[in-house]
Amino acid sequence: MPRWCTGRTPFRIDLEAAYGVAKHVELLFELRLGLERDFGSAPGAEGPRPLHVSPGARFFFVKASTRSCS
Repeated sequence: MPRWCTGRTPFRIDLEAAYGVAKHVELLFELRLGLERDFGSAPGAEGPRPLHVSPGARFFFVKASTRSCS
């Protein structure tokens, strides 16, 4: 029978910075910092504090407006 982890995830804080490099393009940098320790490899053992870094880009697509002649 499989074992399931029914606990909660460690508390964390997410930070995001974005900078517009063009009219429809932003560069992103996301940082996730764990405020609590993660689960350890053995019962009762504490693991590391989670740290996640995500660089990226966001693109905006403009919908062309259409006019109807009435």
